[in-house]
Parts: sequence; structure tokens; C-alpha cells
Amino acid sequence: MAPSNALCIVQSEISLLSTALRCHTRIVFRGHQDELRSPLYKSFLQLKSILNGVSSLNEIEPLVYLTPFLEVIRSEDTTGPITGLALTAVDKFLSYGLLELPDPDYADASLSGPGSRKSVAMAAEAIADSGTQARFVGTERSSDEVVLMKVLHLLRTLLLVPAGSLVSDRVVREILQSCFRICFEPKLSELLRRTAELCLASIIQLFFSRLPSLIATSLYQQQIETGMKFGESSSAIDESSVHTTVETNTVCTLSWQSDHTGVAVDQEPKTATVEAKPHPGPVPLNSLCTTSVLNGHLSTEDLSDEITALSPEPNPSTPSCHTQETALDDGSDKQGPSNDETCLRSSIKLFLKFRSPTIVFVHLEKLIFTTIDDFNGGLKIIESVTALDTSIAQPRPYGLPAVHDLLHYLISLLTPERNADGIISVSLGLVTIALETGADAISNCPSLLQLVQGDLTKHLLLLLYSDRVWQFAATLRVCFMLFESMRKHLKLQMEVYLQRLTAICSPDNESTSYERREVALDSVVRLFLVPGLATELYVNYDCDPYCSNLFEDIAKMLAKNAYPVDRLMGTHLLALDALLAVLNTIGTQCVTMTPSGTRESSDLNNSRGTTDALRHVRTRLNRHPTDKSRLPSREQLTAAKETKKILILGSEQFNSKPKRGIEFLQHYRVLHSPLDPTELAHFLRENPRLDKRMIGEYLSDRKNGEVLGAYVRQFNFKGVQIDEALRVYLEAFRLPGEAPLIQRIMEHFAEHWYYANNEPFADVDSAFTLAYAILMLNTDQHNPNSKKQNAPMTASDFRKNLSGMNGTGDFDPKLLDAIYRNIHKNEIVMPSEQTGLVRENYLWKCLLRRAATNQADFIHVQTGALDPELFDIIWGPTVSALSFIFDKTLDPAVQIKAVDGFIRCAAIAAHHGMSDVLDNLVISLCKFTTLLTLGENPSTLSVSLGRNNKALLALRLVFALSANHADILRYGWHSLLDCLLQLFRASLLPDELVEAEDFVSPSRRVRLTTRGCAPVIDAKSRGGKGRGNAAGGSNREVSVFSSFYQYLTTGSAWTGSNDEDDADEEDLHDQYYEQSRQPQCSSANRGVPDSVGASVEWPGRRLEQFSASYWASIGSAATSGSQLDDASATRVAVDTVAQCAIAQLIKDTKFLVDASLIELIKVNPII
Repeated sequence: MAPSNALCIVQSEISLLSTALRCHTRIVFRGHQDELRSPLYKSFLQLKSILNGVSSLNEIEPLVYLTPFLEVIRSEDTTGPITGLALTAVDKFLSYGLLELPDPDYADASLSGPGSRKSVAMAAEAIADSGTQARFVGTERSSDEVVLMKVLHLLRTLLLVPAGSLVSDRVVREILQSCFRICFEPKLSELLRRTAELCLASIIQLFFSRLPSLIATSLYQQQIETGMKFGESSSAIDESSVHTTVETNTVCTLSWQSDHTGVAVDQEPKTATVEAKPHPGPVPLNSLCTTSVLNGHLSTEDLSDEITALSPEPNPSTPSCHTQETALDDGSDKQGPSNDETCLRSSIKLFLKFRSPTIVFVHLEKLIFTTIDDFNGGLKIIESVTALDTSIAQPRPYGLPAVHDLLHYLISLLTPERNADGIISVSLGLVTIALETGADAISNCPSLLQLVQGDLTKHLLLLLYSDRVWQFAATLRVCFMLFESMRKHLKLQMEVYLQRLTAICSPDNESTSYERREVALDSVVRLFLVPGLATELYVNYDCDPYCSNLFEDIAKMLAKNAYPVDRLMGTHLLALDALLAVLNTIGTQCVTMTPSGTRESSDLNNSRGTTDALRHVRTRLNRHPTDKSRLPSREQLTAAKETKKILILGSEQFNSKPKRGIEFLQHYRVLHSPLDPTELAHFLRENPRLDKRMIGEYLSDRKNGEVLGAYVRQFNFKGVQIDEALRVYLEAFRLPGEAPLIQRIMEHFAEHWYYANNEPFADVDSAFTLAYAILMLNTDQHNPNSKKQNAPMTASDFRKNLSGMNGTGDFDPKLLDAIYRNIHKNEIVMPSEQTGLVRENYLWKCLLRRAATNQADFIHVQTGALDPELFDIIWGPTVSALSFIFDKTLDPAVQIKAVDGFIRCAAIAAHHGMSDVLDNLVISLCKFTTLLTLGENPSTLSVSLGRNNKALLALRLVFALSANHADILRYGWHSLLDCLLQLFRASLLPDELVEAEDFVSPSRRVRLTTRGCAPVIDAKSRGGKGRGNAAGGSNREVSVFSSFYQYLTTGSAWTGSNDEDDADEEDLHDQYYEQSRQPQCSSANRGVPDSVGASVEWPGRRLEQFSASYWASIGSAATSGSQLDDASATRVAVDTVAQCAIAQLIKDTKFLVDASLIELIKVNPII
């Protein structure tokens, strides 16, 4: 919206610039007549006169008040400061909204006149032309660069304001050209080059944020061209919609060599010339967009896939832009639209509802329909003309061609062997912005998606070999944005990327620096944090017979990286974070939904701590749409995994002996028996694991003639020149060395190519002769031994050798010359056996060929769809890594992270009923408690335990996990009861477990010791009597706990003097008798599981104690346990054992399921 004082703003700028022109040192004003001799000054005087006669700026055309300023910008006689004033003035006009788009509801919005869309578009074009053709007299270098900076700001402002949406593709290319030339000119200052880079970043952000609207505009144009009726579909569309720009120009490449564009400064050195790789040809307009972006508003059932819309560049001498409309012919000609202007506009109104608020407008001045008969019949373009206003040609607004050119040029700058590091760095940053703002829209545009699938991913994969850490990190950032948003279309490219990333992160790769490995591991962490990605890796790669086991390989790599050799470093923690990221994704599904819709644990409704903790659990869903109907069942995935294993084993046997490998696959029914030649040919053609030399040997065998014929038919040679077809054919396998075998293979090739190309020669033998001659020419031109013996053939020699070989005639000389040039320049080799760029290009060609088949189908999977399968793969490496890091680290924060991983593993195992996982965890944690150490003296056990913070943490954790998930505990009971025995010998068990009522005893209570049962001394008389005397004076009366005593003492791991043991035990008990009587947790703190798979408490009240609050509860002893005296260390051990709630665990064993209870009973045969 233009300000109300717009007229005053323009008048003030005129006054300022006129003053500057008068003071120009080159213009000496001695009188009024001399002043009028300056055309620039005269134009401002005329503009003053015009503005004095109007009351509002809307009464005149924008070009009227802009032209004097633009002439100053283009003038070669003005100095830099004056040109800068003009640039600042025009930039201010644009920023203040003086050049505003008309109201779309205005009836004459598209017609000519002040404030019309046409006048605004022409003014925007004029501003752009002036900015890209700015000229001024150079003075000081710094001052000149200030002017260039103002030029950049003007061009940026022009495109960012709403009126900038009306500039043409030509203007966009010239603006981009100017920005790129300044950005890449090394002679300019760093500040100016970075300013140009920022302008490019803003422009790219604008273009790709508008991409949904541009795609919809292109689709809308297609529907106009195909003659679709919009009256019916637009009736349900909001009437407040606006017209949409119709565009028919083809995709053109950026040309950076125009003499009339760019920014030039007098006395400045010539800037470098940057050329963009030309596009192979025009892209059909119907490939520029898809229909998914319109959310079903438009029907495209009648769109033709064979139409290529072409439009010449705008010519001022010709009428305005044209639009071609195509209609389907159903037997009778259909009439064009009505000449009535109102009906015409209402018939093509469209409401575009996208994230981008930008609206592109339709120019309705002229619609041209031409009659063309489609060769398939039925499709015609009907000619009709509706002319509303053709007096002035309106520039056609830019569209998808401009965006395509920009992305194509940015990708060309990523070529490592052609561009410097600085240029690659700038391009990586700009491509990142493009993907951040328009990645989802690119997926809906086939022409842009083709660039991404081809050159972009190829260059990015090559940049992964860069040794420069900053460039490597920037490449990974682009790859992350690319595969996070478009992995559905980049399945095979993503496989190569993750394989290279795994190789870089591998600890066995000594060539990778620590910095690069750290950056790569961080990228893996970010990938695993993407919702659903881990599951998608498993489904699309691990269960695909011809893809690698990506998820499994990455899990193993991360486990290796988590093992510290000398000391704990950042890479070890990053690998652990990646493993925990997968656990976090799986763990969020271990919380069920209550009928009310709130998340709660299924068996812990009474635990307030658990409920509070679960409120913070959030499941991040896959943002991409998922189709459950496409997701295979668990049985199908399991069968696919088994088939894949058989295929891998069969391929290995085939590579050693083909016949044995085929028999192996037939035995497991992967291949039919008897052998189907077509099935086997498909297997040989599609399996990338097969050795190409063994394929050649098998096909050349005379017994396998049917298979060879079926294999040749796998190639599509229609329309392919014979030498190129032969090149593709011989790249699929290695040709054997014997002449008879070569002849057999070449005969099948010649026959298939001959009939696929409509018999171009006299007979099949002629095709065979020419194909064999090509092989001989390849050897003659590129074999070193052949060159030593004879001089290489020339083109005339090649033609002479084939004289009369086409039946009784000759081959076409032009064909022979073309074949000779191709073979002479490009040798037919086995690229897979080469190294360097030849091998890379060949492998990439094979990847693109596979990407064109159904092998590239990618399935999006929702989070939690296959959690048991993922956990079954990852729990082993994860538990090993957690145990190793927990054992090696002394950092409390790292220990807490490891404990959190243990808790998550246990919760997931309990949720899915995986008892072996929990058993493994319990056994590992029992080792960390140091209670299972042989030879430990019970008298010193409590002291050593109290001083070992890690052992205390493991002790609390193992009993908390056992209490929460006791139902699925099996062999873990053995290690758990061994720990209880050691605690009993060290007199660390609570009184509730070692004391009981006994009516025979004088004190009515007895205490279980290693020497038997002893009466408990009353606390009041304890001060006057030693506990040892009371015990010694007793007759060791056997109570009802005698049998339990025998059970506990049987299998003692410690051997020593019983007398010393008894004396030490009595002293310890006297000293800490009162401290050991700690209150126990009530049964309400632990949920009673109903069944295996439902007993889930994650994280639970007890498990919450292993957060940062744990260290606060321990106090100073947690950080300096080794400095405690014996009494304090023992007190810490007693407190920790009391917090383990062992008595409650024993009581709750009566609620165990049968399988767990049976394993508990089996621990000791005496019971």
C-alpha cells in the first residue's frame, strides 16, 4: 500500500538529485540556457512540471516518474555518488510500495492505464534493465563498490516486492547474472562479494518459497492448453480468487555472455565470465508440475503427455504474450471461449491455496488457439482469438523456467573438478536455502526433481571425499535436507550416501581424520532423529533383496565407534547418541493409549511419578504421508529377509562356480526348477552382487543358449546406434577371451539389435559383421600391444575394411565415420574394473538405470510400525556399547546417559516380552555392582561398595529394573540372588529379610547370620551388653528360618575363617544396627503385571531416581566416594541397599507369572 504522501516523496528525491546534477563538476552552469543542455537535468525539470499538475501519484504511469531516475542510473557520464542517489531513490520507491499491484477484484486490473498490471509490469522491467545495465564514472575503488552494493540492493528489493512477481524470465536471468558475477569476482572486496551472496540467498529463498504457486500456475496453463472446462470446477472455488499467470516459454539455460547485461564500471577491470552448462534441450511444459499440489481442485485426466509448449521471446513489434490452449476432440470441434470479457474472466478464476501467500496473475489480453492434429488422433488445438488490448506488450511474468535455470546453474557450480572451493562453498549454501524453503515443492515438479536425482546427488556424493572439514560439513548439511524431504524419490542415491557415510565413520578407516568422523557421526545422529527414518531403512533396504542391510550395518558401525580405546572422546558419545536416538523412537511406543486418549502406562496407574513422567512423552510422527496398504506385513518382511540371505549366499556361490550357485538357489526355491531362462536372465541382469566375469563365462557356454537369448532380450536397443548399444551390452558383463565364445555372444546381440531397429541393414549377418568390426576397432585404437605392432586404423581404413559387407553393398559412410569417432574418443571398457572418474561415472550410470525401475520404489513408514524388528537388531550392539561406556567413564553425566539407555532397553524389552534382553541387562549390571567378585572379604565389602559410586548406581539400577520388569526375568535371577548372598554376608540386607518372630527366643525375635540364628538383643540393653556376648551366650537355637539359612549359605562364593567372619559380622551389626532399619517402599510403588508384554513401567518412579537428582541425593559422597572413611562408606552402602527395596521385591515374587517364578525356583536345587 503506497503511503499518502507518495507524491511528496518523489518530489523530494527529484529536488535532491537535481541539486546533485547541478553541482556536478563536469557540468558548468552559467545560465538557464546552459542548464537545459543537460538531458538528465532537463528530464527532471519536465518531471517537476508534470508532478505539479497532479494531485496524486496514481494519476500518472509509474514509468513517467521513474524514467528520469533510470536514465541517471544508465548514464555513463554521471559519477558514482550521483548514480548512488538515483539507485537509493528507486529502491526507496519500491520499499515504500509506490509500485503496487492493483486490486485483483478491480475490473480493469489487467488493462492498460495508470495503476494497471501492465503498467506495473513494464515499470518493473525497466527498473531491472537499468539496474543490470548500470554505468557510471569510476573514482575510488571503495566508492565504486558502494555504488555496486546499492545496485545489488535495488535488484534484491525489486524481486522481493509484490511487483517483482511480474518481471520476465529474461529479467530474472540478467539479475542473477549480475549477482553471480559480483559474487565470484575475486578482484572485488570480500564485503561486496558477501553482499552479493546475501542478495542471492534472499532471491533464492523467494523463488523456492513461491514454487508451489509457480507449479500450480504451470498446471493451470496445461489445463487451458488441453481445453479443460473450468466453469464446473471453479463454481465451488472462492470468488475472491485472482487470475493466474499463463506462461508458455520453455526452460532456457542461463547465458552469462550477454554484452548488454551485467554491471559495468568505467576504469574497472573486466570481470570473470561464468558459463552454465547448457541444457540438452527444451523441457516439455507438461513435465514441469504435477497435480498433487492442487489438493484435488483440478482434474488432469485429459492432460496429454506429448505436448511441448514453445513460445518465442517477447518482441516489442508483436502483440503481447500468447497462450495456447488444447482441447480434446471427441468427434466434433469445440468452440473457444466467449468474446464477452466478463464471461472470459469468470471462467478461468482460480483460488490457489498454498503455504506461500504470493499470487501470480493471469494476463488476459490475448488468448490464441491454434489447430494442430495430434498424430495419435483425437487431440486438436482449436484456433480462436479474443483480443482485449494489444496496443502494448506486457512482459510475461517469470515462472518455472527461471527456477529451473537457477537450480541447474547452482548444481553445475558443485562440480569438484571444475570449480574452486570458494565457488563450491557459496553454491552449497545457496542450495541449502533452496532445499530448506522448497524441498517439498521440488518433489512435485518432475523437471526439478530430475536435476536433483541426477547431477545434484552425484556432485554431493563426490564432495563427500573432500578433506576440507568445512566443505564436508556443508555437504552433509545439504544431504540431510535432501534426504529428509525427498528420500521417497532418492532411494538408491540415499543407499550410496549412507554407505559412504558408514565407511567414513568406520573406526577401521584410518584415512579419515577425527574431525571428519565427528562431523559424519553427528549427521548420523540427526538422521536417526528423523521420525520414521530408522523403520524406513529397515523396510526399504534391509528387506530389499538387491539392497544392502543399511540399518544393521549402521548399528554395527555405531557400536564399534562407541568403544573407547584409550579415553572417552566426542565420537564415542556421538555414536552412543545415535543408538539412543533409535531407542527413544522405539521407546515412545511402549506407552499405551487409555480410553480417554491420555498416555499412561498400562500397569502403573497408581504411580504418580510414572504418570507425571509420561506426560512428557511425545511421539514424533513421520511428516510424510504413509500408506498402510503398501506396507508389507511382518510375515512378508521376515520372508523377504530370509530370501535375501539365500540370495546373498547363492550369489557368493555363483561367483565361485555359476552352476553351483544356481543349483543352490533352486534348492531353496528362489529359482524355479526346471530352470526358467527368462527368470534366470532377469536374475543375472538385476543382481548387482554377481561377478561380471562369471556372468560372461556362464552366458558364453553353449549349453546356456536359451539363457543367453533371454538375457539379450533384457536390453532395449530400439533407436540406439549399434556402437552405443554394444557399449551398453558389454558393460553388463565381461566378454570372455576365446574367439568362439565371443562369436556366440555377438551373434545374439546382432540379431536382437537388428530386429529392434527395423532391420536397418541387408541381413543379420551384416549387423554381426559390423558389431565384430567395432570390437576389432576398439582393440586397434586402444590396445598398447596392437599399437606397437601396427599403426592404428584411420577412418578411411575402417570404411575400406567394411566395403561390401552390408550384404553385397556398403554401409552408410556417415554411420561408419560416427562409429569411428565414438570408438576413437571413448574406449569400450569394463568400467567396474577401472578406478577413478571412469568407475564413478559407470557406477552412477548403473544407479540411474536401476532408479528407472521398480527397484527405486520407496515406502514411507510411520513411527513405531516395526519396533520389535528394529529392537531385535539394535539391542545387542546398544547394550554392548552402553556397558562399555558405563564401565570406562567417570563422568556423572555420561553415566546418567548410559543408565538412561539401560532403562529404555529394559522398558522396550518388557513391552515386547523379550526376556533374553532383560536377562542380559541384569547380568551385565550385576557385574558392575562388584558383588560377584571372587575373594572379596565380607568385612570389607560394605566399605568398598560405599566408596564405589558406579557400583552403587548399578546396584540401585539392577534392583529397580528387576522390580519393574520381574515378569520377563529368566536367567537373570541367578545373578540377582548371587548379589543377595553377598549383601547378606556383608550384613547389608535390611532387617525385614534377616529377622523374624520366634516365640522360643527370649527376645521373641531371632536374626539370621552366617553362623545360624541368634536372638535379637533389645535396643535398650544394647548399650550395656555387647552383641557378640549375647550371641556367644546363646545356644544357637534353630528357628523356622534355619532352612532359609541353609539355602543362603549354600554355594558361598567366599572362603575364609568362620571365626573371623563371625566376629567381623557381629561388630558391623552392632555399629549399624539402627541405620539398617530403613523404611521400605510400599507395594503401591510397584505395579503388578498382568501378563508378559503388558508389564511396562517406563520410566517409572524408581527408574526416575537415576536422573540428575540421583547425584543430589547421594551428596558429596557421589563425587568423592573414594575419600570417605570406613564408617561413612559403610553408611552410604547401607543407605543404598535400603533404597533398593529388596524386601518388597521378594514379597512381590508371589505375583510372578509361572515362567519367571519357575526360573527363580530353579536357582537353587535345595528349594
